[in-house]
Amino acid sequence: MKRLPELNSEKLRSKLKLKHLTTRTTLLAHHPHVARFLASSALAGSLLLAPGQSAPTLAALPSSSISQVSPFDLHNRLVEKLQSLLPESVQPLTSDQESQISALLHDLYGLHATAELEGNHLNTSYGLIGAEQHLMRYPGDVVDNMAPGRGAWGYFAQSRDQLTPDLIEKEKYYAVVQTLYLPFHISATGTNIGKSSL
Repeated sequence: MKRLPELNSEKLRSKLKLKHLTTRTTLLAHHPHVARFLASSALAGSLLLAPGQSAPTLAALPSSSISQVSPFDLHNRLVEKLQSLLPESVQPLTSDQESQISALLHDLYGLHATAELEGNHLNTSYGLIGAEQHLMRYPGDVVDNMAPGRGAWGYFAQSRDQLTPDLIEKEKYYAVVQTLYLPFHISATGTNIGKSSL
């Protein structure tokens, strides 16, 4: 029986990415209205509202906020301010709304959140978040409602014994953004593909 050659996942990923870039370039060259559509809807990430007094949240607070306001009060203040900034129905945010939300997150939590990174926006910065599947935390991990594969960064730990409470929290609050629409600067082989506009 003929044995198939071993799959090189990095080579496959590079070929798929190159195919994606050439297809996108061809699409945008033949249909310029698509470029305008993508550019107008390319906004950044999502906002996660996590109540409570978890250690990671407390660690991110500036010392002045900790001494003056409790984490519960900070959360309530964030929700109140966001309700006045966000539209009633889910829709793309204006750059002014994004800037005000970035300033709010910095003022309350000391976070340097931005809707744009190096001139790139994701496809949305405001939307609904659903309950997602658990990611495999270590080889052989089994929990209810688990995704069929690992996350983009692989396992959180190499074994159950190495799984710490901190890593459990990281899996619990793992967030995903659609980087598919961002320009790809360097291929897996290290060659510069160049920046293409959306």
